[in-house]
Amino acid sequence: MGAAPKISHRPDVFDYHDYRTFLSDMFAFLKDHQPGFSVRHLARQVGVSSGYFNMVIKEGSPLSPRVLAQLGSPLGLNQEELNYWAHLAALIDAKTLEAQRLAFRKLSRFGLYKSRHHEAILAHQYFSNWYFVAIRELANRSDFKPDAKWINEHLVKRVPLSEIRSALDFLLRYELIVSNNEGGFSASASRLECEGAIYRMALTEFYKQTYQMCIESIYEIPREERHLASHTVALSAEGFAKLQKIIQNSIDQLQELSVTEDQKDPDKRVYHVSLAAIPLSTAGGRQR
Repeated sequence: MGAAPKISHRPDVFDYHDYRTFLSDMFAFLKDHQPGFSVRHLARQVGVSSGYFNMVIKEGSPLSPRVLAQLGSPLGLNQEELNYWAHLAALIDAKTLEAQRLAFRKLSRFGLYKSRHHEAILAHQYFSNWYFVAIRELANRSDFKPDAKWINEHLVKRVPLSEIRSALDFLLRYELIVSNNEGGFSASASRLECEGAIYRMALTEFYKQTYQMCIESIYEIPREERHLASHTVALSAEGFAKLQKIIQNSIDQLQELSVTEDQKDPDKRVYHVSLAAIPLSTAGGRQR
């Protein structure tokens, strides 16, 4: 294997989505540009074992807040940079959705985060509200009207008109819904790019909302207007890998189906389709 490319400029923590990647890049930079720098010596300096940082970077162990707080001076971070890095670590290592939300709110207060990760913030806003996604797909109907009252009449769950207007403004401003040559509208092929913990947090919000709607549909939507199916099966690790491919192939076929649909049909409905595989048993017995 070839040597890893050298990092010529000091890493800027505000450019990073992953605090472990920043730590790895900073170590590489300091090894090349700061004579005498040693990860082993730094570990002794902050009171951890020589393999501690390797476990954090390569094995995914959480970085202790106590250790992180002591790294500011050795890594040349000012207080604002250190605070940002701490909130980023809190977001990635959070055990609950509420802890993730809190860390994200704190990150979002940094001006440099807003300017450098603007699209990630937009993606979070889009995926965190099921009706943003539904309205975008609703725009593919030939009779779609960019009007909050019309939209509210065509959603299965009532949403405050003020929130629909806000969502519609968002979708039009960022060209997720666009006007066509015939004077109508449609969902665009544009995508909001997001990565790492923020993307996972946004999807968690989306799944939480849509899975709850799946449950509610059992009681609120006629059987002939919905389709819920499931199957429970015991699989090996190899079998689970095949199952993942089956699910992905199904999603790919669904995307192909949406392309072949009659774009002029005004009676199209927006459907949310979830294909999920969750374990109901442990691999080797629960820890006691």
